[in-house]
Amino acid sequence: MSYKFKTLLFIPVYNCEKTVIKGLTKFFYRKNEYFFDQVLFIDNQSNDKTILKIKDFIKKIKLKNKKTSFKIFRNKKNYNYGGSNKIAFNYAYNKKFDYLFISSGDHQGFISDLVNIFKKEINKNKSFFGVRFHKKAKFKKYSKKRIWANIIINKLFSYSTKIKVNDLGCGQTILNCKYLKDKFYLNFPDGLYFTYYLTLYHILNDKFKIKFVDIRWKHSEGDSSVIPFKHIFEIIKLFLSVLFLKKIFFNKGDKKKISYYNYINIKI
Repeated sequence: MSYKFKTLLFIPVYNCEKTVIKGLTKFFYRKNEYFFDQVLFIDNQSNDKTILKIKDFIKKIKLKNKKTSFKIFRNKKNYNYGGSNKIAFNYAYNKKFDYLFISSGDHQGFISDLVNIFKKEINKNKSFFGVRFHKKAKFKKYSKKRIWANIIINKLFSYSTKIKVNDLGCGQTILNCKYLKDKFYLNFPDGLYFTYYLTLYHILNDKFKIKFVDIRWKHSEGDSSVIPFKHIFEIIKLFLSVLFLKKIFFNKGDKKKISYYNYINIKI
C-alpha cells in the first residue's frame, strides 16, 4: 500500500550498542521496509559503539531497501533526552514531514504496534501515544514494581488534569507535524521528563486530537538512567504544577532557542 504523506522515524540513542538494532531489524524485514521515508538517529554523545552499529545496519538494509533514507546526527554537547527530541521535532517540521514517529534506542517498545494502528486509523489531525499499562498491553520481563509505580503516577495525573491519563511517559509516539509549527516543545525541559510534558501538553490542549494505543513493552537490557529519589521529587513537583497552574507550567521549562542545540551530520 502506498501513502500520500511523508513519514519520519526518529530514534534517540545513547550508549545502546547492544539494543539499538534489534527492533529495527525485525521491523524492516517484516513487510514494513518501505513504510518510513526516512529514519533519523540522534546520538547524544555516546562513548560506546552505538554509531558504528547503526552504520553497519544501514549498509546492510540499504541493499534491500532503496526507498528509505537514513541520517545520523551526533549532538555537539550532551543535550539529554529532551534536547535530542527538540532537534528531531524542528528537523521534522522544517523538512515538511507529515508524521513523526518516535521510538527508543533501547528497544523497550515495539514501533510496529504503533505503525499497525496508524495504518488502520490514518487521520491527518490525530497523534498517537503508546500505552504500556493498558489491559490489553503485552509485557516481557518488565518489573512489577515499575508497572505499579507508573499506574499510580497515571492516576495522580488523571486527578490533576481531570482527564484520563493512560500512560504519561511511554515515549512511543506518533506526532502530527503540522502542530510543531509554533515550537511549543522548546519550553519543555531537556531531561527525561520531556515525554511527560509532551503528553500532558497534548492532553490539556483542545486543538490536539490524540489516541492512546496499547503496545508491547519489555525491560531494557541497559541500565536505568532514572535516579529514584530525584524521579520521585520531579514527579511530585510536576503533579503540583499541573494541579495548581494548569497550562501555565508549560512555559516554565528550559526556554532555550533551537539554535542552542547543535549537531554534526555523520557521514554514512
